[in-house]
This record gives sequence, C-alpha cells and structure tokens, in this order.
Amino acid sequence: MDTTEDRFSIVVDYEVSSLGYGPLIYIIAIARFIIAQGHKVDVFLVEAKAPHMDGIECQEEIDEFINNSLILVEALLNPKHSTISSISANELTHVLDRTANSFLLFDDFTRDRRPFFRDCFNVINYLMAGVSVVEQDRVLYSLNDFPDYSKQCLNIGPFITWHCRYSLKGVEFGRQ
Repeated sequence: MDTTEDRFSIVVDYEVSSLGYGPLIYIIAIARFIIAQGHKVDVFLVEAKAPHMDGIECQEEIDEFINNSLILVEALLNPKHSTISSISANELTHVLDRTANSFLLFDDFTRDRRPFFRDCFNVINYLMAGVSVVEQDRVLYSLNDFPDYSKQCLNIGPFITWHCRYSLKGVEFGRQ
C-alpha cells in the first residue's frame, strides 16, 4: 500500500454487485491487510433495492443479507481501526466526496459504479505473497476471530472452513 494516506475507504456497492458472502470475505481480508499495515479503514455497504440484478431476492432477503454483512464486517475488523456503515445509493455521492480525505480503494470502479469483487481474490493473494507468516496470521481468518459466533464444543484447531450455499430459487448469474 504505497500511499501517504492514513485512512482508507472501501465501498461495497450492492446495487451493482452480487449479493454473496464469498466476495465480502475477500474484501474484509483486504481491509484486515490494510489495518495490519497500520492504517484505518472505513467500510461502506451500499444498500440494494428489490428487484436485485439477479431478480431472485425479495427486499426482506436483501435487507437480511446486508444486516448479516454488517455483523460479519464488525466481527472481523478491529473496531479501534475501522468503521462500518450501511448507506443508501442516494448517500453514495456524499460519501465519495468525503473520501477526499482518505484513499478510496478501487477508486475508478467505485466512482463508475462497476463491480470489483471479482478481482479481490487475486488482490488478497498478491498482497499476502509478500508478507511474513506473522503478518499472514494477523490478516487471515482463524476460529479465534469468531468467539461470539462459535459454539464452545468446537475443537479449536489452526484451520477454519468456509461453507457456501447456492440459492434454491434459481441460478445466480453473478457466479457464472
């Protein structure tokens, strides 16, 4: 992260992006990397309205996804070094104007309202390739990151697994 800025902003625009936890996990990992470099991160989730781009989810499902995403981001980012906000599409312009005092990650994609989540897997792999194992441990996820959300009976080991579930309502075109 070659910048003189101390604060980074990440806008996850769900009006133009797929509603999925996988891409969000990579975006959070990038935010964790930025925090591990000594910077602060502001994450903004842009709310979506039904019908969404895939036309499958109703408004209640979209709202539930965004609320769950807020919980996930709050659970995985250090609150001393980050903020998380849910904003409407109408508030996006105001938020982008405020980011003049910070480094806006994926600036051109965000301002043009183009999805960037497909690139996040490669970005986090690239960033992690050049850091020490100690720093990787600060960025990558472990069960210790989820103490309030995991059962006490789990045998805590060095690895966690991620389970993805596909919608029973039909094909999610963002995954093709």
